Amino acid sequence: MGVSTIILQVIENNRSSLSNDLPIGDLIYDLRNEGVLNDDDIDNLRAKTQKKAQNHEFLSILIARDDQSFYKFCNLLTRNQARAIQNLGNHLLQQISYGN
Repeated sequence: MGVSTIILQVIENNRSSLSNDLPIGDLIYDLRNEGVLNDDDIDNLRAKTQKKAQNHEFLSILIARDDQSFYKFCNLLTRNQARAIQNLGNHLLQQISYGN
């Protein structure tokens, strides 16, 4: 399946900040509860010892999902306690709304 072209482009345009700033370790179980990740995905992510490697793995998983999973991910970011993570989620959603 995979995400749509526009979402793929948004991910690629923001790959640097997603790879460096995303606290995926803190989001794993919320992403599972939202249906974005499954137990195998979590095992694969936890097998990576470095944050950046986990983030790269997560982006690969997310790209293979569908658009709905991406929106769930962004909405989860907007509800995060950290303002910088909220801003990242809002930024991603805005880029989709504006056609990138």
